[in-house]
Amino acid sequence: MNDEKLIRLIYEDVQKLIKMQGENEKRFGGMDERFDRMDERFDRMDERFDRMDERLDRMDERLDRMDERFDKLDACVRENRDAIREINLRIENEICPAIKCVAEGHLDLSRKLDEALKGESEREMTILRLNFLEGEVGRLKKQMESRI
Repeated sequence: MNDEKLIRLIYEDVQKLIKMQGENEKRFGGMDERFDRMDERFDRMDERFDRMDERLDRMDERLDRMDERFDKLDACVRENRDAIREINLRIENEICPAIKCVAEGHLDLSRKLDEALKGESEREMTILRLNFLEGEVGRLKKQMESRI
């Protein structure tokens, strides 16, 4: 092979390489553009994730406050339950027996009052009879006086 053919083959190979390099540069340029667009998308996604992260932080704070409120509410419910239990025990052990005792005393007083009123009732009936008899005696006396 002579030098001229060799140079021509090298030249053709170099031309192919230049052409391939141009095509590769176009491809790499297209890939660069795609990577740039992807980079922009990732930046937007990062911004969205940052906003979501802020929102989640606020929600987390709210949930913490709600947890505190529920803990306070739970403590209040326990206190109320204990107070109600104490009230029920007091009603059962102190108040109900006291009411029963008062009721029994009232019943005794009521019986005594009925007995006392029974005597009063008899006295009133006696007074009524006495008044009636006095009236009859007064009439009979008038009749006898008028006959004399």
